[in-house]
Amino acid sequence: MQHPDPETLAQCITLQRTPSGKARAVYRHNERNPKSIWGKEVPYCMADFLSTGEAPVLVFGNYIAPVALYLCALEATQDLPISASPYQIRFVADPHERVWTLLDKNVMGGITNQETLRMVQRAAIVKTYERIKQEMPDAPTEATVIELANRVCRSRAFVRAALERADIHLPVQPKTNKQIDNKPHRFSHAHAFKNHFKTLAAIVQTCRSSVIQRRHKKGTSEPCSFSLADLDDRNSLGGYPIRCPVLGVELNWNEDMSWFSPRVGRYDPNGIFVSGNVVLMSKLGKRITEGLSVRNLEGLLKQHPYMATAFAAWVAEHPVPSTPATSLTHSAPKVPLPPMPTLKEQREKEQEYFKILDGRMSAPEPLNTPTPAKPIKQLSVKEILNEGWGDDDE
Repeated sequence: MQHPDPETLAQCITLQRTPSGKARAVYRHNERNPKSIWGKEVPYCMADFLSTGEAPVLVFGNYIAPVALYLCALEATQDLPISASPYQIRFVADPHERVWTLLDKNVMGGITNQETLRMVQRAAIVKTYERIKQEMPDAPTEATVIELANRVCRSRAFVRAALERADIHLPVQPKTNKQIDNKPHRFSHAHAFKNHFKTLAAIVQTCRSSVIQRRHKKGTSEPCSFSLADLDDRNSLGGYPIRCPVLGVELNWNEDMSWFSPRVGRYDPNGIFVSGNVVLMSKLGKRITEGLSVRNLEGLLKQHPYMATAFAAWVAEHPVPSTPATSLTHSAPKVPLPPMPTLKEQREKEQEYFKILDGRMSAPEPLNTPTPAKPIKQLSVKEILNEGWGDDDE
């Protein structure tokens, strides 16, 4: 837990007036805050900081901000539009403002102060929960928890734990069936596929993180239940697909920024990331099937003309959106796909690669006969300047 810099607070929060004339702090409409909380009131509770008396204390994310000490920043920026970009909001507090005492780690640091901040955070979570219950009396418990987590900018598990500590017992959420994650997969951990597995783990984590972010922003309960066993390819060595099933191009497992690097895609882009609807495809194939724009697609089709043939076969079995990218790919000239190597051919190619490596490792290194060192010629500064800098002395 920490106290924010005054400028950071002003970039995230602004002051507004209620119809009765009271002040309140709300989240700004900019990239500092998720869209799900734009314009909503910032969680707070009443507490005393540095002998300021009982006053509202704002709580969001990992920040604790007593309004009495941050009022200088809020008042100076309250005339800016609520949608002002954070880059347009600049504020430097006067050196004599008490907020600097709050930010002094020598004064406010230590375990005791951290426990105080956690108590304030829990109090704000409880107060916000009660307010949401009044605003949404008919909403199910999970919807209330999602709204609370969004406003506090913390996870649902975190706010649930805080409510439990305050003796507010919520219905226990039924655990999803995690057995799917234990299904055996065919991905090899051998040294030859070391980078492949690292890449695979990273793209799966990115996919799941994207789903979680959408849950927080939209307040939905979109599932993401698939395992590595849903992504392996039994026709490829090590289980790692060789080609993109959408475009037929060879997947690039070594360069994450490549158009042909692997990604977790869906057979039906309108569906969700669950078993039976996920597949490893190229970054380019995922963008096209999800209806996103692609720069220089025409040039890529000229470099790999067989992509149109593979895409036509994909469209015949799976839905794709109607976009300029899909139309261009579908209308490109069709060139036959190169034959897919069999497992035997893949193993032979791998053995050839190992033999090349073994030959390089076993080749004797040339012996370099050391040449006698030339005596160093001591020169004065004047001689160095006259002879020039960096010239070889022959």
